[in-house]
Amino acid sequence: MKPSELLIGLRELFAFVVPGAVLLFLLPAAFTDLIEADAHHRLPWAGNNTFFLLFSAFAAYALGAVLSGVGSLFDEVAEKAADLRSLLPGFANSVREGAIEAENLSDLAGKLEQVALRTLPVQPQGQVWGRRAFWWNYMRIHCPQAVAEIDRLEAQQKLFRSLMVAWIVLAVLELASRSLPLAATYAVFAIVSFFYYAGLRRTLSRRLYQCVVIQFVSDDLTACSKTA
Repeated sequence: MKPSELLIGLRELFAFVVPGAVLLFLLPAAFTDLIEADAHHRLPWAGNNTFFLLFSAFAAYALGAVLSGVGSLFDEVAEKAADLRSLLPGFANSVREGAIEAENLSDLAGKLEQVALRTLPVQPQGQVWGRRAFWWNYMRIHCPQAVAEIDRLEAQQKLFRSLMVAWIVLAVLELASRSLPLAATYAVFAIVSFFYYAGLRRTLSRRLYQCVVIQFVSDDLTACSKTA
């Protein structure tokens, strides 16, 4: 294992640490008092500021990982709900055009996947991976230039996905504490985060398939220039 593999990347920071820190920071006082009392009972040295910061960072990462795992359960819902943004003022045309473009690019990427698999000496029996997973790994190996942009979009998508779950948890906790205004506010934040999450998920797929098509075109143009 290389030392660099132990570092937290951009995706982990946005998907895990930030949502986990938001949830820890905004927990209702009734719950934080219980946590602090329990931590003081179990960890007598918890009054150390350095230890508290390290413990908070690891707790935010661990909690964010749980939020991300729970948020992944909403992926299929987000795929189907991406068109709901057309109900927002001024978004109808752009959402409709984006949906058509994403569908066309997905179909084209599927045909290119079949072409790519025909080059294998042994043909797979049935589907062995999802279309997005196939091209995601392909781009990582053959087109590192596009990976930075795709990583950024994936980090943003996972950020809003985890934040959505965090806002839902906070809304439920505030509702349990009978703080209705805060619960309603967090519920609105969860809805807004879901809309951003659904939109970014579609943007990620569309941009990934665009890079796939461009990569195939550039390879064909390079081959043509060599034979000319």
